[in-house]
Amino acid sequence: MSSSTPPPRGENGTDAGSGDPASSADTTSEIVAESTEEAIYSEDTDNRGLFKPKSKYPQQYLKPQRIEGWYIAGLLALSLLTLAAVGLGLMDKLLRAICVDAAIVTAARKYEWICGGGLLGGTVYAAKWLYHAIAKGLWHEDRKTWRYLSPWISLGTTVGIGSLIDAGFMKSAVGELSTTSAAGLTGMGFLIGYLSDRFLAKMKEVTQVLFGESETHFKRSAELRERRGKSD
Repeated sequence: MSSSTPPPRGENGTDAGSGDPASSADTTSEIVAESTEEAIYSEDTDNRGLFKPKSKYPQQYLKPQRIEGWYIAGLLALSLLTLAAVGLGLMDKLLRAICVDAAIVTAARKYEWICGGGLLGGTVYAAKWLYHAIAKGLWHEDRKTWRYLSPWISLGTTVGIGSLIDAGFMKSAVGELSTTSAAGLTGMGFLIGYLSDRFLAKMKEVTQVLFGESETHFKRSAELRERRGKSD
């Protein structure tokens, strides 16, 4: 009497070779549907599959990301509190309390609005970049210094460019800083702070036009033009 090997059985206890064709077709359709959904929502889910909430970052990097998030939240609160203090006149009272001349207090109010808006704009940009970098897998430790300093760089850029506008150096581009309303000054500061990288790039172009390229930069530009000419 010969022994026979039983046929392999599926997960539901049925023979693998004698499965229901309709059931197999349904399973295949479900797999195709799931893969299609994942392809459709790949951008919305940051290139992750649906129902996959677990972080892809190692555990050691989750705490630094949270610290940066709290840091950005603190700067956001600071910028809003600064604007509130200026609007309520607390900054004026503080300056008068330390015997600052009334004319200086009045002149400083313009820059207080601009600085508050600039810090707010730079912080919003940093927050947007932080969550974008984490979600897209672009976050890494080497950019930590940039992420911490970026809002303050935006604030400094706002003060510098706001001063140039107020002094009339950019009349042809943006006109005079004639507005004295809180909303106008804050909005201008916000835009400069949020777009500080672009403003700095544009200022570099302006300085090159006014003062010419440095010798080193001129040589590099000439070499680059020469290489492009040879490649063509």
